[in-house]
Amino acid sequence: MTKHLIPSSKLYTNLKLANPVALRQASNATQNFNDEYIGKIMKKKHQHVNYSSMVEHQPSSYYAKKRTDLSESKERLTTISYFYADPEIDKATEKPLTRLNPMTMMYLGVSDNNSHLLRSANYLRSELPIRLAHMIKELRNLPFIVACHPSILEIHERCIKTFRQFDQYDKEIKNFESEKAFNNLVFNMLEMNKDLLALLCEGFKDTRRYISNETLIKHRLNKILSTRLGLRLLCEHHLALNKQSNLHKSVLSNDIIDMFETKMNNNDNFYSTYLPSNSGDNSNSISARDEEWVGIIHQKFSPKKLIDTSAKLVTKLCKEKYGIAPKIKIDGHINSYFPYLPLPLEYIMPELLKNSFRATTENHRYSSNLPDVCVTIAVNKKDFIFRIRDRGGGIPHNLEEKIFDYHFSTANEDRKESCNDNDSFTNDCMNPSGFGMMCQASGSQGLAVMHGYGFGLPTSKAYAEYLGGSLSFQSMQGIGCDFYLRLSLLDIEPQVVRI
Repeated sequence: MTKHLIPSSKLYTNLKLANPVALRQASNATQNFNDEYIGKIMKKKHQHVNYSSMVEHQPSSYYAKKRTDLSESKERLTTISYFYADPEIDKATEKPLTRLNPMTMMYLGVSDNNSHLLRSANYLRSELPIRLAHMIKELRNLPFIVACHPSILEIHERCIKTFRQFDQYDKEIKNFESEKAFNNLVFNMLEMNKDLLALLCEGFKDTRRYISNETLIKHRLNKILSTRLGLRLLCEHHLALNKQSNLHKSVLSNDIIDMFETKMNNNDNFYSTYLPSNSGDNSNSISARDEEWVGIIHQKFSPKKLIDTSAKLVTKLCKEKYGIAPKIKIDGHINSYFPYLPLPLEYIMPELLKNSFRATTENHRYSSNLPDVCVTIAVNKKDFIFRIRDRGGGIPHNLEEKIFDYHFSTANEDRKESCNDNDSFTNDCMNPSGFGMMCQASGSQGLAVMHGYGFGLPTSKAYAEYLGGSLSFQSMQGIGCDFYLRLSLLDIEPQVVRI
């Protein structure tokens, strides 16, 4: 490939004056030019002269613009390199997580002088950057074609921006005014990442056909979702403690409240338990006057009430979809209660019931009476178990190993085609259970649908394992399926739950 020379080049000038006679005269013992070599030099001369005749007619502004473009391009590359190659993120990923026992969180969540709020804020100030850095690390370990998807890049960039906000917040929180300002930062992070699950679904939906190692992807997604769950629970807990303390009339500053209440007025689906206009009586909300709550931990959590609430929602969805819904039967230790975190279960339980309701309805679509979906509660000294039993025909043998794969759905092809549009996709990813900011996708319309993009069961399994439990199933092909959700109690050694 010919190297282009600008007219001011000394080599170009010498080449322009070159001719065969002069070259032969210059030939000596150390520089023996034969005719073939002289021919090559002359050919290069004509190439460069032709190029020079083109560039000599370019105005001076042409070169100035080129230099400006190169400078801007170099500046952009420098900015991008700094954005993604942040040494502070690398340092944070080397630090271990400080995972808290929910029982410790509950005991330390009350104080006479509200000093627990400052203690909680300073813990978040130091812990959130580390957890965000670990999440960024998992995103960067994804296969290249997945990591380059716009939705995954959006998540990646949000995590980096949020990391910097918390990492640069290096001043210790010593008074309640600065703690309230810190709350704004925490609340903004929760709001900004409300649709993270929807973005993950979209990114992996588009790139799944290029993925050969499903096990690797499953492991990465489990880590990302578990880290996200931990971040959410810690942030929700801190804001809930503020709300319950009655220290402030509002957890947040007035400018943040005004901004988000305007957003709420323009969107009927927008909701936050931390805005004053949403602090009304709601049996499922964390009340500032309810002494049964310490942050997000319910001291008298009732498994039966969880099932009742979830079943009511799923029954409504099923009737909207099919015009009919099976009844639910609850047995076992229905009067039991104990301290626990209801929020993750308010995502898991509706997902399990949706699968059972859909299978039962579709398998008995021509029957006048649908079999009941039965939920059994078992509580012992070590853990508690939900068994969800349906008569939906069971899971075929060839699909049993795929049931917890991301983006696998037992919904048939015509339903998959009906979910191809963006509105249906957003609805599928929306929280079906009142989990608040944990899983809700911003901009969603209506309630979640009965089946979606195959994220419900694998996400539920990842959440259950993060909480020290498990999610499994037994299928009786031709009859139905039993799902078992087993979770450890909060204060049981050595399986202490840690967030």
